[in-house]
Amino acid sequence: MSPFWDDNDWFEKFKAWLRPYGLSCVGFDMSDPEAKGRLPHMGYHLIETESVTLKNGEHHILVGYDGEVVHDPNPTADGVGKLCLWFLFVALDAAQVIEAGANQGQSLVL
Repeated sequence: MSPFWDDNDWFEKFKAWLRPYGLSCVGFDMSDPEAKGRLPHMGYHLIETESVTLKNGEHHILVGYDGEVVHDPNPTADGVGKLCLWFLFVALDAAQVIEAGANQGQSLVL
């Protein structure tokens, strides 16, 4: 868990934390029910929802793939709350990501 969640400028600190890994993060407001249909192929991303377990207004982060929940870190979660935000990881330098994969014997198509 990133140590930035309780800070008002956590998103900028989170992106600074990702930068050494060659990544950044883009947030999409999902409060509009039609927003999901306007987003491109997402790959892996984070999904922020209203918590259904805490019921105190707190938000909860899930792992998604192409808009579907693939991992909930809370083993006692009872469903998925209202969508708030999606966070998509983006490569700062796509060529560097491709080169790193090739050096490890992987192929990547963008």
